[in-house]
Amino acid sequence: MLDVLHAVAARSPSARARHAGASDLAVRRARDYLREHASRNVSLSELAEVAEVSETALVRAFRRRSRVAPHGYHLGVRAGDAATCTGFHDRSNLHGHVSDAGSAR
Repeated sequence: MLDVLHAVAARSPSARARHAGASDLAVRRARDYLREHASRNVSLSELAEVAEVSETALVRAFRRRSRVAPHGYHLGVRAGDAATCTGFHDRSNLHGHVSDAGSAR
């Protein structure tokens, strides 16, 4: 009987809202950490520990919120930093110059 009550409670809108809030917080923590540590490799286990969730839960929440896995997000942060450090306004500006140089061959 107790199992049934727990199952019903887990399906309630307030329980889902609490879970979504926890997922948002985990993704926010992970994003902040990836931006702070853009210059080095960050393992998924390290990131999950910082976000205080399991690796699987982090990847699922990250994809749901960001439409990209944590690794892809980290690469994007690094590319943006590289563009800025080399004097370009942003990644698209850098990409345009690299594309133009490749087509000039």
